Amino acid sequence: MRQNATQNLDPKQQRAIELLIQGKNISVVANEIGMSRSTVHRWKSYDPIFIAELNQLKASMWEAQQEKIASARISALDAVVEMLV
Repeated sequence: MRQNATQNLDPKQQRAIELLIQGKNISVVANEIGMSRSTVHRWKSYDPIFIAELNQLKASMWEAQQEKIASARISALDAVVEMLV
């Protein structure tokens, strides 16, 4: 996580974001960090710093995946061209 954003999040919020990024649902996240579902839901829905950090990490992951796909596409096309030649 980005240093300046995480300074405004407590360790439980930071861990909640990590778990949400991994695809865990709110119930699992709440259980793992020892908080109620309603607290995690409130962070996810109404806490602007939490929301911004979660969205930033999602966007970063999306961008990284798009780069991997683009690279794989180029490699695949090169392999097809090599087979045809």
